[in-house]
Amino acid sequence: MNIDEQRLQQFFNELKAKREAFAENYKYFAPQLAPQFNCFDFIDSDENKLSEIIAHLLNPQATHAQNDLFLQLFFKKIEIKYPDCDQQVTVNCEVVTHSIKNNQRRIDILVDFKKDCFGLAIENKPWAGDQNKQLSDYNEHLGNIYGNKYCLIYLSGNDSDPSSESISEEKRNELEENKQYKKINFSDIVSWLEQCEKESKSDHVKHFLRDFIAYCQQEFSGVTNMNDEKLIKDFILRDKANLELALVIEQQTLSVKKKLSSDFSIKLIEEFEKEYKDWKYYFDKGFFYEELDKCICFHKQVWKTYCLAIGRDAGGLYLGIKKQSGNKIEKNITSGLKELQEGETSSYWWWSYFPEEYAKPWIGIISVEETVKIAMAKIKALITASEKFINDAEEEAKKAQNTPTEAEKQP
Repeated sequence: MNIDEQRLQQFFNELKAKREAFAENYKYFAPQLAPQFNCFDFIDSDENKLSEIIAHLLNPQATHAQNDLFLQLFFKKIEIKYPDCDQQVTVNCEVVTHSIKNNQRRIDILVDFKKDCFGLAIENKPWAGDQNKQLSDYNEHLGNIYGNKYCLIYLSGNDSDPSSESISEEKRNELEENKQYKKINFSDIVSWLEQCEKESKSDHVKHFLRDFIAYCQQEFSGVTNMNDEKLIKDFILRDKANLELALVIEQQTLSVKKKLSSDFSIKLIEEFEKEYKDWKYYFDKGFFYEELDKCICFHKQVWKTYCLAIGRDAGGLYLGIKKQSGNKIEKNITSGLKELQEGETSSYWWWSYFPEEYAKPWIGIISVEETVKIAMAKIKALITASEKFINDAEEEAKKAQNTPTEAEKQP
């Protein structure tokens, strides 16, 4: 299908006019409907809180009073047969792996249909990466408790698979074939929540579910305006010509993202090399193209555990400190950054987003020169604030590696 510039311009002009007209109508109806109000704007939704909310919805005894409706819908969503058990189901968070040697692991969510029936474990990874042998340990514990009657769900924020350090690909494939392992993402969670909202008998619960759906779509799918989404979808589906144009535009979206990402990456590395000649850098696979949650990482040559990383997700561009391996990021590093600016912390990360005008992950970097200038200023400030703390942490890690264990001390 050949499309000339005039048809494209007409398409965008009409869509722009509709958005502007909707914005005017929105101002009129907003005081009565408050469509942008969301309780999750006031909730610190970290990994643990997300797990608590999902666990609450899955719990037949919880205050939503829908019995096991939501739990059955979840099993239907993940395409696993609902267990035929007479005993009461219990749902808990942070369940200790007491049956294995590494007995201090904590499973994010465990749906327990009792020992001889079935166990459903959910490892929630909205942002952080896996720990060494984490899923392997969970799998061993579940096998000890439930035999082969269990399923381990890996809930990924960016739809990535668990690392091979967490569980080998061979073992993961074996478990998946036996329906004892399944990876899902937050699009799957949204689909489940939408079905829960549809079938819930409580209006009070429906309102909560709608807010949670909107939060998940914004945080993990980059949907920042639900009204925009509906308006654009309706406009595209209005007639065949609009749909044809939209599909052609969609085909070019990937190349546009690659161009933006490539220009930004090349220019940023060029400027970084001028300032920090003795540092190294590397790309997470995918950053140079279009993938979210991929980074460009910078580190001093002597650093083996930490690096600085710049990336983008549904919230926009961010800069942070990333721990490559080991346990949680040291508190003295994150506490040392409090005076720099407000940041967020997970197991392996401290990060902060770029200013508000870069809130959209692609629009923010259309002006490459300006964005790189801001990025370099943030990198310099972060290096100044964190370099000493990271140097100290790297030195401690090096000493720990060189310290012999009790077994090695024995003659």
